[in-house]
Amino acid sequence: TEIYTLSLHDALPIWKGEEKKVRWALYSNGVECDLETHHDVTMNGVLPVDFPRIWREARPVRFRGVPAWTMSPEDLLISLAVNCCRKRFRLKGLFDVAETLGRGEAIDWPWLGALAREGHCEGIVYAALVAAREALGAGLPAGSLEALRVSLIRAGLLRSLIAAFLSAAPFTGRAGRLLALALAYASLRPAEAWRSFRYSLTHPPKHKGEDPHAPAQAAVVGP
Repeated sequence: TEIYTLSLHDALPIWKGEEKKVRWALYSNGVECDLETHHDVTMNGVLPVDFPRIWREARPVRFRGVPAWTMSPEDLLISLAVNCCRKRFRLKGLFDVAETLGRGEAIDWPWLGALAREGHCEGIVYAALVAAREALGAGLPAGSLEALRVSLIRAGLLRSLIAAFLSAAPFTGRAGRLLALALAYASLRPAEAWRSFRYSLTHPPKHKGEDPHAPAQAAVVGP
């Protein structure tokens, strides 16, 4: 696979005024692209994500000698939790959450909770953290779940669904798929759940075997 890089300074003139044409050309050839945003993080517009803030709080790094930017620890963990929901809490996504928690990087949990509520995804983050803890033994510091301010009733529902899902091995069986679907929708706020369901009705699955009634994120799931 060849990877082509283009600086943002060079890319902006190409995108301005011709964004739709460029996007269509890339997408029609199987290349996903977004500029300064990403549809996976918003679950195709389901979540209200403040990308300008994410960029403001991003940190400069170097990758193989090339300057790049990485999300703050809080935004990174939230994005990984959203990815878990998109992929219906498969182990791969849960491992990402567990490994990120295990790196020992300082996370401002009250700030993370505030960001999750601002992005209407506190239930998603709660479900991903609990699932990573129960499935993989991921360590959660005291107060981390409470910082999300998920109601007791909703938290109990999510924990019950997670327990049932994890006991429904193999997860690829009918029961596992249905429980994963229920967990994905339960982790969303009602308005976002309805938006996701409506999106799934207007955007049929791209891959054989996908559930046509899965949340909006299922339309863009990878292997």
